[in-house]
Amino acid sequence: MVPTPEGRDRTFLTLAVLSGLREGEIIGLQWGDIDWIKNLIAVRRTFYNGQFYSPKTDFALRDVDMSDLLKAELSQYYIECGKPGPETLIFHTKNGTPLDRHNVLNYIHMKAIEKAKIRYLPFHSLRHSYASLLLEAGASIVYVSRQLGHSQIQITIDYYAHLLPADSSQREFLNSFTRKLLGSEGGQNRSPSEKGL
Repeated sequence: MVPTPEGRDRTFLTLAVLSGLREGEIIGLQWGDIDWIKNLIAVRRTFYNGQFYSPKTDFALRDVDMSDLLKAELSQYYIECGKPGPETLIFHTKNGTPLDRHNVLNYIHMKAIEKAKIRYLPFHSLRHSYASLLLEAGASIVYVSRQLGHSQIQITIDYYAHLLPADSSQREFLNSFTRKLLGSEGGQNRSPSEKGL
């Protein structure tokens, strides 16, 4: 079975928005990379300039958590594709070959933008949107960094520090920490030396 281009394109963009994967990582995905039981997507290869490559760092070689919504979308698409084998590319041409990056940008991505009647946004902005929404929902910077496959957490911080809680909102965490350190029963007024610290 060959899914309609509309179905393929919808699932491709849904995956991009709900996983934060890079474009080449999405193109390189095979059905065997989906763990339906543990709800994980294994990133094991990327596609660039007509070739498959292993991710450039151990951090990019990762398992990405899959939300229930994304799992439902991929499951439906899997059925539309006729439940192909584990080594079959999830997204491919009608001949079974990998999608061309320029076709993704100029056809799949641009067609969705034109249909939605919104201003142009680079495809990579979908990855940034994913990270931003996760952080705004309360996910830790460490978790987001691992999901994105950044080699260093500092990279994530540099990109998204403006989305982290403002310093003033951290004061309650400081007070809570202090209360726990000194004890909740009247310890607020006792000095560290009185507590034997």
